[in-house]
Amino acid sequence: MSREGTDYGHVDRSLERKVRDVMRQLEEGDARIVFDLATETASIVSTRARR
Repeated sequence: MSREGTDYGHVDRSLERKVRDVMRQLEEGDARIVFDLATETASIVSTRARR
């Protein structure tokens, strides 16, 4: 499941662009993948606020 179609404001971005942006954030340590055992769901969260 994805959140494709979520409102990102005034700029439309292709799914490919969104994937590239998230992959870059993961590679640079600006985001990480978190798994919640209770709900068995995964989320990508920003790490910028924690620095």
